[in-house]
Amino acid sequence: MEYLQSNKLKRQVFCYTKVHSIVDHKQKKEYKSAVERLGMMIYNNGLVSALCILKDEKDKYPLYNHLSIWIANTKVIGFNLNTSNPDLLVNVLAISNSMVLQLLTIEVNKLSDTLKEIIKSESWN
Repeated sequence: MEYLQSNKLKRQVFCYTKVHSIVDHKQKKEYKSAVERLGMMIYNNGLVSALCILKDEKDKYPLYNHLSIWIANTKVIGFNLNTSNPDLLVNVLAISNSMVLQLLTIEVNKLSDTLKEIIKSESWN
């Protein structure tokens, strides 16, 4: 139980710092939109497609970058980011075990939910 609380707290601190690193009003609006859509994008298209969309859209790139940093520093069972190519999408495409992909999807959804909570509490318009 302590591990879960610790991991949740780490996630909240990470999200808080990343949300507060965005200062431009236009970028805040785009970031909020991307965060709000992420869960549904994963649900409709899967994690790989959602990551492709985020990486492709330059105005949403900070979210992709934040996801990459979080996953690189989080221990998801069976998933290790390749140090020779640290791009999240490339590493996710290399996953051959569906259970690992499922665990990674759950972690990304948890991060997305936490980002939504932080943004909502900061009352971004």
